[in-house]
Amino acid sequence: MRSAITGRIADGSVFHESETISPRDALEAHTRHAARCVGFDDAGTIAPGRRADLVVLDRDPLACDWHHEPPQVVATIVGGVPAFDPHGLLAI
Repeated sequence: MRSAITGRIADGSVFHESETISPRDALEAHTRHAARCVGFDDAGTIAPGRRADLVVLDRDPLACDWHHEPPQVVATIVGGVPAFDPHGLLAI
């Protein structure tokens, strides 16, 4: 998502800065649209009965500064089960 939003790759060099997209468009491209591309009409959005692979971020991906402080993954859920949760954020 960061490259799509900023036009830069991981090392910071410019890739396609003139072809960037908004954070909302990048989020939809990496979730809803990606799921549909591989035939999962019941994935890519959060709702009861949907597939539940998702990440928990430390800040709002639609409102953060993607150039200087992009969101960091703090937990991951795969198939409805916590798969990465080093801080115990998903403990019930």
